[in-house]
Amino acid sequence: MVRTYWVVIAVTIAALNASCIAFALDCPSVPVQATQDGQRKVSLAVDRIGPVKGVDLGVRARSITNDLLKELPNADRVYLEQMMLSAYCTALRDGTSLAESEKAERISTYREGVHKAIVNKGKSKTKVAKEDGISNYRIRREIEGLQREQATKKASIGKNLEKMRDLNKDRATYEARCETVDTIIDPPTPYLGEEPKGAVIQEEDIYSCQKNLELQNEVQSIKEKNALLQQDVETIDNQIADLRLKMYKVRGSL
Repeated sequence: MVRTYWVVIAVTIAALNASCIAFALDCPSVPVQATQDGQRKVSLAVDRIGPVKGVDLGVRARSITNDLLKELPNADRVYLEQMMLSAYCTALRDGTSLAESEKAERISTYREGVHKAIVNKGKSKTKVAKEDGISNYRIRREIEGLQREQATKKASIGKNLEKMRDLNKDRATYEARCETVDTIIDPPTPYLGEEPKGAVIQEEDIYSCQKNLELQNEVQSIKEKNALLQQDVETIDNQIADLRLKMYKVRGSL
């Protein structure tokens, strides 16, 4: 494609230079691949150039080329440049107020301005694509880091759930022992008079109740930790979704 581009441009330039030597303009034809809409937009753009020459002509040629590249983003650069050369050359050729040498000079200036704009656009697009590629690479690395962090938190949640199951098994044993106690005396105090039957609290019963309470508090603490970890997991999910959307937008700009 690049080789074809330069061959077409070389042929076009050669034709124009030959015209200059002979002092008779032989303008390049419009490429057969050109669309009617593209030709119309090119003609309108070229009409805006007016009778300028020299530096002003080069500046205006670059300006309308940049405008056309925006209006026709999918246009082939080879054909676009040929269309623009054809349109401007034809407009000058049909005019009678300028000498042939002046026409040839203006075409040369115009051609240089158009060509520079198209080449610079290609370099700019390549640079943007490279920068976007680097940006996407960084986003992917950031996503991978978040995924590792999320996996660690999920693993912690799983371990905590296993620990809670073990604690609840132990607590069930102490809770069953503790249910036989009507009153916990801590520290135990002697009854006045005759102690009621079945009201004597064994130290083991007291220990069971205390242990049951400790385990219950520990289970509750683990539940709270897991709730916070789950919030972190959901936050990371949102962060990853935002980064993927950002990566999609960057990819869409290529």
